[in-house]
Amino acid sequence: MAFLRVNRSGNVFKTDYLVGHRVPSMPKLQVGIAGHYPKQFSDDDSSGDSLANGNRLEKSSIGPQLFYSFDQATGAVLKWLHETNVKNGPMGDSSGSKRRCPFSNCYLYALSRRS
Repeated sequence: MAFLRVNRSGNVFKTDYLVGHRVPSMPKLQVGIAGHYPKQFSDDDSSGDSLANGNRLEKSSIGPQLFYSFDQATGAVLKWLHETNVKNGPMGDSSGSKRRCPFSNCYLYALSRRS
């Protein structure tokens, strides 16, 4: 008879940040430093039992971000983030692009991850 174990992750708080500056000679361009910080505040469990060390995720990332505004409703973002101080999770760099368009503020988002 096979025994099925169900693993559940604990609750996570995540915050994203950006410190940006609009270039005076190019007002449609914003350059900045972006990142995120997720921290798990409850233990993972396996079939209702807490794991011995809780397996709580914590990490931070930082990297450059560029934003270009085509007009008041359309813009594009490019960013690269380097992860540091990783505990109980995968570590790697990520890059992403996002385009904002006027069709109900739709977002197209692509993210690639390298380990």
